[in-house]
Amino acid sequence: CTFYSNWILDPVIYGKYPKEMVDILGPALPRFVKNDVNLKIARADFIGINHYTSYFVQDCLNSACNPGVGAFKAEGCFLKLDRRGNVTIGELTDVDWQHIDPDGFQKMLNYL
Repeated sequence: CTFYSNWILDPVIYGKYPKEMVDILGPALPRFVKNDVNLKIARADFIGINHYTSYFVQDCLNSACNPGVGAFKAEGCFLKLDRRGNVTIGELTDVDWQHIDPDGFQKMLNYL
């Protein structure tokens, strides 16, 4: 969840990236200048959350797996799966990557 939520929320709320991201991506992360941090910390009056789908996730840093291919380095750290064995994450919609998973939305809100 860190790579899909905290990398956006932590800078807004705390003025810095999550420790997990800094540990993995280090200098690849964009840097904040002092004025940016002062503008961001605790200035949000409202935070909206969009949740389109859920995935099973396998850690590729500490377990053997073929990491996902993506547009940014973070996606190489984990593998997103829409099923575990024969069990899908939720009912498939007309959009081929989107599954209906109300429990996934609740779990994300609890995490945040």
